[in-house]
Amino acid sequence: MSRPGTVTAALILWVLAAILGIIGAIIGFVALGAAGAAAAASGTSGALLLGGAIVALIIAVVQIAVLVKFAQGRNWARILLTIIGILAIIGAVNSGSNGQGTSWFTIAFYVLAIVLSFVGGANGYFRRRA
Repeated sequence: MSRPGTVTAALILWVLAAILGIIGAIIGFVALGAAGAAAAASGTSGALLLGGAIVALIIAVVQIAVLVKFAQGRNWARILLTIIGILAIIGAVNSGSNGQGTSWFTIAFYVLAIVLSFVGGANGYFRRRA
Protein backbone atom coordinates (compact mmCIF):
# COMPACT_ATOMS: atom_id res chain seq x y z
CA MET A 1 0.00 0.00 0.00
CA SER A 2 1.46 3.32 -1.04
CA ARG A 3 1.18 6.44 1.07
CA PRO A 4 -2.26 8.09 0.66
CA GLY A 5 -2.42 11.63 -0.71
CA THR A 6 -3.82 12.96 2.56
CA VAL A 7 -0.79 11.63 4.44
CA THR A 8 1.57 13.16 1.87
CA ALA A 9 -0.22 16.51 2.17
CA ALA A 10 -0.04 16.30 5.98
CA LEU A 11 3.66 15.43 5.73
CA ILE A 12 4.31 18.52 3.62
CA LEU A 13 2.46 20.70 6.15
CA TRP A 14 4.40 19.17 9.06
CA VAL A 15 7.72 19.76 7.25
CA LEU A 16 6.76 23.38 6.59
CA ALA A 17 5.77 23.78 10.25
CA ALA A 18 9.17 22.46 11.34
CA ILE A 19 10.94 24.83 8.95
CA LEU A 20 8.88 27.75 10.28
CA GLY A 21 9.78 26.68 13.82
CA ILE A 22 13.47 26.77 12.97
CA ILE A 23 13.06 30.19 11.34
CA GLY A 24 11.20 31.41 14.42
CA ALA A 25 14.01 30.18 16.66
CA ILE A 26 16.61 31.91 14.50
CA ILE A 27 14.59 35.14 14.65
CA GLY A 28 14.47 34.79 18.44
CA PHE A 29 18.25 34.37 18.62
CA VAL A 30 18.79 37.35 16.29
CA ALA A 31 16.39 39.48 18.33
CA LEU A 32 18.27 38.54 21.47
CA GLY A 33 21.56 39.46 19.82
CA ALA A 34 20.13 42.75 18.53
CA ALA A 35 18.85 43.65 21.97
CA GLY A 36 22.29 42.76 23.27
CA ALA A 37 23.24 44.14 26.62
CA ALA A 38 19.84 45.73 27.20
CA ALA A 39 18.10 42.34 27.08
CA ALA A 40 20.77 40.72 29.20
CA ALA A 41 20.60 43.56 31.72
CA SER A 42 16.83 43.29 32.03
CA GLY A 43 17.28 39.66 33.03
CA THR A 44 13.75 38.35 32.76
CA SER A 45 12.94 39.51 29.23
CA GLY A 46 16.28 38.34 27.89
CA ALA A 47 15.94 34.98 29.59
CA LEU A 48 12.38 34.55 28.30
CA LEU A 49 13.43 35.38 24.75
CA LEU A 50 16.39 33.00 24.91
CA GLY A 51 14.28 30.26 26.51
CA GLY A 52 11.54 30.63 23.93
CA ALA A 53 14.02 30.43 21.06
CA ILE A 54 15.68 27.34 22.53
CA VAL A 55 12.33 25.59 23.09
CA ALA A 56 11.20 26.44 19.53
CA LEU A 57 14.43 25.00 18.13
CA ILE A 58 14.17 21.81 20.21
CA ILE A 59 10.55 21.26 19.17
CA ALA A 60 11.42 21.78 15.50
CA VAL A 61 14.31 19.29 15.68
CA VAL A 62 12.14 16.69 17.45
CA GLN A 63 9.42 17.30 14.88
CA ILE A 64 11.83 16.65 11.99
CA ALA A 65 13.07 13.42 13.62
CA VAL A 66 9.50 12.21 14.17
CA LEU A 67 8.53 13.15 10.60
CA VAL A 68 10.82 10.45 9.27
CA LYS A 69 8.78 7.82 11.13
CA PHE A 70 5.51 9.56 10.19
CA ALA A 71 6.46 9.21 6.53
CA GLN A 72 7.13 5.51 7.14
CA GLY A 73 3.63 5.09 8.58
CA ARG A 74 4.38 4.76 12.28
CA ASN A 75 1.25 5.47 14.30
CA TRP A 76 3.17 6.66 17.38
CA ALA A 77 4.71 9.38 15.20
CA ARG A 78 1.26 10.49 14.05
CA ILE A 79 0.10 10.69 17.67
CA LEU A 80 3.20 12.63 18.79
CA LEU A 81 2.82 15.10 15.91
CA THR A 82 -0.84 15.54 16.82
CA ILE A 83 0.19 16.41 20.39
CA ILE A 84 2.80 18.88 19.10
CA GLY A 85 0.17 20.43 16.82
CA ILE A 86 -2.38 20.77 19.62
CA LEU A 87 0.24 22.43 21.83
CA ALA A 88 1.11 24.82 18.98
CA ILE A 89 -2.58 25.69 18.57
CA ILE A 90 -2.91 26.33 22.31
CA GLY A 91 0.21 28.51 22.18
CA ALA A 92 -1.16 30.52 19.25
CA VAL A 93 -4.48 31.06 21.02
CA ASN A 94 -2.68 31.96 24.25
CA SER A 95 -0.47 34.52 22.51
CA GLY A 96 -3.65 36.10 21.15
CA SER A 97 -5.12 36.38 24.64
CA ASN A 98 -1.92 38.12 25.78
CA GLY A 99 -2.51 40.93 23.29
CA GLN A 100 0.10 39.68 20.83
CA GLY A 101 -2.48 38.75 18.22
CA THR A 102 -3.60 35.27 17.35
CA SER A 103 -1.95 33.74 14.34
CA TRP A 104 -4.97 32.34 12.51
CA PHE A 105 -2.58 31.09 9.86
CA THR A 106 -0.74 29.00 12.47
CA ILE A 107 -3.98 27.62 13.86
CA ALA A 108 -5.35 26.73 10.41
CA PHE A 109 -1.99 25.23 9.39
CA TYR A 110 -1.83 22.83 12.34
CA VAL A 111 -5.54 21.97 12.28
CA LEU A 112 -5.25 21.04 8.61
CA ALA A 113 -2.11 18.95 9.20
CA ILE A 114 -3.79 17.09 12.07
CA VAL A 115 -7.03 16.47 10.16
CA LEU A 116 -5.18 15.25 7.06
CA SER A 117 -3.26 12.81 9.26
CA PHE A 118 -6.52 11.06 10.17
CA VAL A 119 -8.77 11.19 7.07
CA GLY A 120 -8.92 9.31 3.81
CA GLY A 121 -6.72 6.27 3.74
CA ALA A 122 -4.52 7.58 6.57
CA ASN A 123 -5.94 5.29 9.24
CA GLY A 124 -5.32 2.18 7.16
CA TYR A 125 -1.83 3.38 6.25
CA PHE A 126 -0.83 3.88 9.89
CA ARG A 127 -2.65 0.77 11.14
CA ARG A 128 -0.76 -1.40 8.67
CA ARG A 129 2.59 -0.18 9.95
CA ALA A 130 1.87 0.03 13.68
